[in-house]
Amino acid sequence: MEQIATKRWPALDAARGLALVAMFIFHFCWDLAYFRLTPESFTDSAGFHGFGHGIAASFIFIAGLGLTLAARNGLDLHSALMRIGLIAIAALGVTAVTYLIFPDAFIWFGILHLLALGSALSLPLLFAPALLVAA
Repeated sequence: MEQIATKRWPALDAARGLALVAMFIFHFCWDLAYFRLTPESFTDSAGFHGFGHGIAASFIFIAGLGLTLAARNGLDLHSALMRIGLIAIAALGVTAVTYLIFPDAFIWFGILHLLALGSALSLPLLFAPALLVAA
């Protein structure tokens, strides 16, 4: 069985890890405030919201860069669709669980939903001319 050589970017892997740690910290702080173990105003602050938005932006950027790098030597459509499918299943899981816990304020479209939809919509653009994509 021939193995396809892949060159990983350690800095990109580190950025993924840092984004996951930051997301964990963000949600842990939110949970502490939800259970009234910290002042609620903490999670309502502009700084906390900025922290969350920065984390979200990093996930979107890293996912886009990863998709672009994965397709640089040709796209393995099966692998790409499997990846998108797994992200979509995780997104639906988030929706289902948050609906069960918070039926009046569930997550119907979050970062995972955006990553699945954005990845699916971007597949045809991966090999489009740069001027078409930038327009």
